[in-house]
Amino acid sequence: MTAPLSISEMFAPLWRIVPDFREKSVALSFAGIETHQTLPYAVLGELASYLIDRLKNGDTDGFEEIFELVEKWHIHGDEEARTAATIGLLEDLQNPALHDQTVPEQFRKWLLPETAIWWQRVEDFWSAAAVRN
Repeated sequence: MTAPLSISEMFAPLWRIVPDFREKSVALSFAGIETHQTLPYAVLGELASYLIDRLKNGDTDGFEEIFELVEKWHIHGDEEARTAATIGLLEDLQNPALHDQTVPEQFRKWLLPETAIWWQRVEDFWSAAAVRN
Protein backbone atom coordinates (compact mmCIF):
# COMPACT_ATOMS: atom_id res chain seq x y z
CA MET A 1 0.00 0.00 0.00
CA THR A 2 1.32 3.42 -0.96
CA ALA A 3 1.58 6.11 1.70
CA PRO A 4 -0.89 8.98 1.32
CA LEU A 5 0.32 12.07 -0.49
CA SER A 6 1.59 14.65 2.00
CA ILE A 7 1.06 18.36 1.75
CA SER A 8 4.75 18.82 0.89
CA GLU A 9 4.31 16.51 -2.13
CA MET A 10 1.29 18.25 -3.64
CA PHE A 11 3.05 20.82 -5.76
CA ALA A 12 5.72 19.06 -7.83
CA PRO A 13 3.07 17.63 -10.19
CA LEU A 14 1.36 21.03 -10.35
CA TRP A 15 4.59 22.71 -11.48
CA ARG A 16 4.86 20.16 -14.31
CA ILE A 17 1.24 20.70 -15.40
CA VAL A 18 1.28 24.49 -15.16
CA PRO A 19 4.87 25.73 -15.46
CA ASP A 20 3.77 29.32 -16.07
CA PHE A 21 1.98 29.30 -12.70
CA ARG A 22 5.20 28.22 -11.02
CA GLU A 23 6.92 31.18 -12.59
CA LYS A 24 4.16 33.49 -11.32
CA SER A 25 4.51 32.12 -7.80
CA VAL A 26 8.29 32.19 -7.46
CA ALA A 27 7.95 34.06 -4.18
CA LEU A 28 6.03 31.05 -2.88
CA SER A 29 8.85 28.69 -3.77
CA PHE A 30 8.39 24.92 -3.51
CA ALA A 31 11.58 24.71 -1.45
CA GLY A 32 9.89 26.32 1.54
CA ILE A 33 6.76 24.21 1.60
CA GLU A 34 8.12 21.64 4.02
CA THR A 35 9.12 24.23 6.61
CA HIS A 36 6.27 26.79 6.43
CA GLN A 37 2.82 25.65 7.47
CA THR A 38 0.98 28.50 5.77
CA LEU A 39 2.88 28.41 2.48
CA PRO A 40 0.74 25.67 0.88
CA TYR A 41 -2.38 27.74 1.53
CA ALA A 42 -0.72 30.79 0.00
CA VAL A 43 0.23 28.77 -3.11
CA LEU A 44 -3.30 27.35 -3.38
CA GLY A 45 -4.82 30.80 -2.94
CA GLU A 46 -2.59 32.07 -5.73
CA LEU A 47 -3.60 29.08 -7.83
CA ALA A 48 -7.27 29.97 -7.34
CA SER A 49 -6.62 33.55 -8.49
CA TYR A 50 -4.60 32.25 -11.44
CA LEU A 51 -7.42 29.89 -12.50
CA ILE A 52 -10.05 32.60 -12.11
CA ASP A 53 -7.97 34.97 -14.26
CA ARG A 54 -7.53 32.29 -16.91
CA LEU A 55 -11.25 31.54 -16.88
CA LYS A 56 -12.01 35.26 -17.25
CA ASN A 57 -9.71 35.38 -20.28
CA GLY A 58 -11.25 32.25 -21.82
CA ASP A 59 -7.97 30.36 -21.43
CA THR A 60 -9.10 27.04 -19.98
CA ASP A 61 -6.65 24.80 -21.82
CA GLY A 62 -5.27 22.30 -19.35
CA PHE A 63 -8.04 22.76 -16.76
CA GLU A 64 -8.95 19.08 -17.10
CA GLU A 65 -5.42 18.08 -16.11
CA ILE A 66 -5.30 20.59 -13.26
CA PHE A 67 -8.58 19.32 -11.83
CA GLU A 68 -7.45 15.70 -12.27
CA LEU A 69 -4.58 16.62 -9.96
CA VAL A 70 -6.98 18.26 -7.50
CA GLU A 71 -9.00 15.02 -7.56
CA LYS A 72 -5.82 13.06 -6.75
CA TRP A 73 -5.16 15.41 -3.84
CA HIS A 74 -8.64 14.63 -2.49
CA ILE A 75 -8.43 10.87 -3.05
CA HIS A 76 -4.77 10.11 -2.34
CA GLY A 77 -3.80 12.94 -0.02
CA ASP A 78 -3.39 12.64 3.71
CA GLU A 79 -5.79 14.62 5.87
CA GLU A 80 -3.61 17.75 5.75
CA ALA A 81 -3.33 17.63 1.94
CA ARG A 82 -7.08 17.06 1.49
CA THR A 83 -7.88 19.92 3.83
CA ALA A 84 -5.48 22.23 1.98
CA ALA A 85 -7.00 21.27 -1.38
CA THR A 86 -10.46 22.03 -0.05
CA ILE A 87 -9.88 25.12 2.07
CA GLY A 88 -6.89 26.51 0.20
CA LEU A 89 -8.21 26.03 -3.33
CA LEU A 90 -11.91 25.17 -3.56
CA GLU A 91 -12.98 27.70 -0.97
CA ASP A 92 -11.05 30.44 -2.79
CA LEU A 93 -12.49 29.38 -6.16
CA GLN A 94 -15.94 29.83 -4.60
CA ASN A 95 -15.14 33.24 -3.09
CA PRO A 96 -17.36 35.72 -4.97
CA ALA A 97 -15.00 38.56 -4.05
CA LEU A 98 -12.35 37.01 -6.32
CA HIS A 99 -14.71 36.95 -9.32
CA ASP A 100 -15.46 40.12 -11.23
CA GLN A 101 -16.32 38.77 -14.69
CA THR A 102 -16.81 35.13 -13.75
CA VAL A 103 -18.83 33.13 -11.24
CA PRO A 104 -17.70 30.19 -9.11
CA GLU A 105 -20.24 27.84 -10.73
CA GLN A 106 -18.28 28.02 -13.99
CA PHE A 107 -15.69 25.70 -12.42
CA ARG A 108 -18.19 22.89 -11.75
CA LYS A 109 -17.74 21.36 -15.21
CA TRP A 110 -14.11 20.48 -14.42
CA LEU A 111 -14.80 18.95 -11.01
CA LEU A 112 -14.37 15.20 -10.77
CA PRO A 113 -16.54 13.17 -8.35
CA GLU A 114 -14.56 13.44 -5.10
CA THR A 115 -13.70 17.09 -5.66
CA ALA A 116 -17.36 17.81 -6.47
CA ILE A 117 -18.33 16.37 -3.08
CA TRP A 118 -15.89 18.68 -1.30
CA TRP A 119 -16.98 21.65 -3.44
CA GLN A 120 -20.56 21.04 -2.31
CA ARG A 121 -19.50 20.70 1.34
CA VAL A 122 -17.82 24.10 1.16
CA GLU A 123 -20.97 25.59 -0.40
CA ASP A 124 -23.14 23.97 2.27
CA PHE A 125 -20.90 25.23 5.05
CA TRP A 126 -21.08 28.85 3.85
CA SER A 127 -24.82 28.62 3.18
CA ALA A 128 -25.40 27.38 6.74
CA ALA A 129 -23.12 30.11 8.10
CA ALA A 130 -25.10 32.75 6.21
CA VAL A 131 -28.35 31.43 7.67
CA ARG A 132 -26.91 31.53 11.21
CA ASN A 133 -25.92 35.17 10.75
